[in-house]
Amino acid sequence: MTTAALPRGSTIEWLMKEQATPGTVATGNFASTFIYDHGLEEAEPFEEDRLLGLARNNNRDQTAPADGLPNAAGPITFPVDLNHIGYVLKGVFGAPETAVDSGNYTHVFKSGLEAIPHWTMQNKLQNADFRQYDAVLMNTLGFEVSRAAGFQRCTVGTLFRKENKLTSSAGGTPAAALARASLAAAIGAVKIDTGSGFTLAGRLNSAGFNYDNKAKPQEYVNSKWVNGHDLDEPASANGALNTRYANATYYDLARAKSVFGLQLLWEIGANNSLTFEMPRVRMSPKGTPVAGPAGLDIAYDWRAEQSDSAPMLTVTLKNQIAAY
Repeated sequence: MTTAALPRGSTIEWLMKEQATPGTVATGNFASTFIYDHGLEEAEPFEEDRLLGLARNNNRDQTAPADGLPNAAGPITFPVDLNHIGYVLKGVFGAPETAVDSGNYTHVFKSGLEAIPHWTMQNKLQNADFRQYDAVLMNTLGFEVSRAAGFQRCTVGTLFRKENKLTSSAGGTPAAALARASLAAAIGAVKIDTGSGFTLAGRLNSAGFNYDNKAKPQEYVNSKWVNGHDLDEPASANGALNTRYANATYYDLARAKSVFGLQLLWEIGANNSLTFEMPRVRMSPKGTPVAGPAGLDIAYDWRAEQSDSAPMLTVTLKNQIAAY
């Protein structure tokens, strides 16, 4: 007997395109990109319906439920790739300001925009079985900079409207995926500016980063599915600097609640880099715990903020891709 190969994650094809209107799926030719994994799903748990007076067999067993409301959300793990990460940054922050110089492009994404795009995304599981995700909003972005093996990854948290099962692709004729430009996780760097310019942070084990658009579903009375998403709450950028104690530098910076600049960056050349820059960051004051006879590792929580002249976060992507 010959064993048939079943569908597996390695064979999926991930397509995406920006939507003109939330709830109206995109048409035309989609972009093809890569992911490590995803957890997008529309779940609709049943709601208990304990109606009195029903005919029943006994008084202990549960009775038939009512329908619940769909909850459509989930994470996607993307590579932090100098070519493909532009789709993620546009999804999280909105359209960039782009400049070109001799075929080298600088895309500048800024936090604080009033509108960010919704996307139609499509996943091919096998022939005649496609899953389409309508009105996907990239709500959160998280990663860690550390001395790690492999390529850098980031996790995007999403909210979306609806999951559709298709029997054929609705992604048109996608162009070939952009070439890979993977970034080794180990080349990630962290820099701090306390007033004399950005310099490499010393004695740092890792730096965690989390950005949250704080989007909320629009709960309008016309459908069991949400219409779109609102950005009513202030976005946030925060994380932790996980340090190895050598002196009181980080302790004093945190205890004084001093404002400093923070950069998280990957660079493989003057025209190929990715930089997350926050001009105003402060750390929560914290003590110096001792967990045993080994070295002292201390995690300082940080939060970013806007100033009267600069956004909370500016992301600069340099590559040879003209537009996203």
